[in-house]
Amino acid sequence: MKDLDTDDYKHFICLEIANAASDIVEILPNSEYRIATNYSVV
Repeated sequence: MKDLDTDDYKHFICLEIANAASDIVEILPNSEYRIATNYSVV
C-alpha cells in the first residue's frame, strides 16, 4: 500500500468482512447485497 511506511504493518491490523466459506450468497447481475459487521476491541 502506497501510503504505508516499511514498518507500519507492526502497528495495525486489517479486518475485512467476506462473502465466503459455507455462508456464500450468490449475487446476480444487476442486483445488490449488503453485508455488515461490528468489531470491538477490549
